[in-house]
Amino acid sequence: MIQAILPGILILIAFRILNSRLTGMGKPQVAIYTFLPALVINFVANLFLIPRYGGMGAVWSTNLSYGLGSIAFIIVYSKLIRMPVAEILAFKKSDFYFYRELKPARKKPAVPE
Repeated sequence: MIQAILPGILILIAFRILNSRLTGMGKPQVAIYTFLPALVINFVANLFLIPRYGGMGAVWSTNLSYGLGSIAFIIVYSKLIRMPVAEILAFKKSDFYFYRELKPARKKPAVPE
């Protein structure tokens, strides 16, 4: 079940990153408003899927609600910051600059005096 819920968790990561930015901008309520429908979807999906599929039904309903909630949040986020969704999700070369800092700097050999 843990492997099956991984896609939902990965989708939720995008939400968590963007939500941190909006919270820093003083708009934490946006997450509540966009994830409220996802909560309702999760509840309704659990009513139908858990009795029939057990734990895997709960996983599927969670993945569904995380996915829909995150997509809705990304769309709302896009409108709030006036940036196209494609630009938010696209990778840029600058996204990977932190790798430079991970490499240890080469030490120059000591010059004898």
